[in-house]
Amino acid sequence: MPEPEPTLLSPEPAEPVTPVVEPSAPSTPATESATAVPVVTPTVLATPISPVKADGTFIENWKDSLPEELRSEKSLDTITDFNNMVKQLVSHKKMVGKDKVVLPTDKSDENDWNLFYEAIGRPKTETGYNTPEIPEEMTEIFTEQRLNDAKAIAYKMGATQKQFAEYLNYEMTQVAAIAENEHKAELATRANAEKELRTELGAAYDERMHVANRIVTEAFPKEEDRMKFLEKYGNDVGFIRFASIIGSRMSEHTALIGKLTSRTPDELKKRISTLQNTPGYLQIGSTMKSEDRQQITDELRDLNKQLFEVAKPN
Repeated sequence: MPEPEPTLLSPEPAEPVTPVVEPSAPSTPATESATAVPVVTPTVLATPISPVKADGTFIENWKDSLPEELRSEKSLDTITDFNNMVKQLVSHKKMVGKDKVVLPTDKSDENDWNLFYEAIGRPKTETGYNTPEIPEEMTEIFTEQRLNDAKAIAYKMGATQKQFAEYLNYEMTQVAAIAENEHKAELATRANAEKELRTELGAAYDERMHVANRIVTEAFPKEEDRMKFLEKYGNDVGFIRFASIIGSRMSEHTALIGKLTSRTPDELKKRISTLQNTPGYLQIGSTMKSEDRQQITDELRDLNKQLFEVAKPN
């Protein structure tokens, strides 16, 4: 190839330089090693495996690619795929700036708990709870003191106004159910007592009940005292039996009891036995007057008729 022609800007040709050749040192293994050109093997970097598949789902054990301190986070268990993760992230970002409640832990102090309780709706003081309307028939149970005690417990537990109201409504429902069951039991007891006494007293039932009531009235002139007594013993078969027997023994005091006209089955049987064992009544050839014998026979007929009526099934 021909040399380019010189121009005004071409550098002047340099003087020829004669190279100086230094005498070479003798070759040794050390110098040969120092002058050898090292062979460099290129490093091939591995391409990291993505935890997300082409369809957006995660590969198996995808959490193993996370830092160790994040792998055990329970919140990650709700993430099913990449899209789901993005949605949760966006939702979380939208919550920033809104009112949030910090859930206290076992290490939180009383002030932290009070802030939490107030944030969820607990009144600032015990007296801040509104009391639901108490039915009149329950005012003796849900007294002012009992309601104040309930408010103190609710406040200590961090209950909201709604929770307090729901609790009281539940308590009132339970009390009403208990009262209803007690009323039914009382009616059943009264019915059983009446049935037993009617069987025992027979036709004399009404009179003997009247006698028992008169005795109680005389013993308790004040109605309040009488009602308290009857509430306790009014359906007690033993007491009514006792009062009726005492009353029958006092039948001669007509101002108090009045004359009894009916006998119980046991009294009928006892009277029948007495008449049948009247000396001379059942003896042939006795000296008993015929009019006396006829009087006994008539009374026995009437007594047996009464006993038969009592024994008839209802």
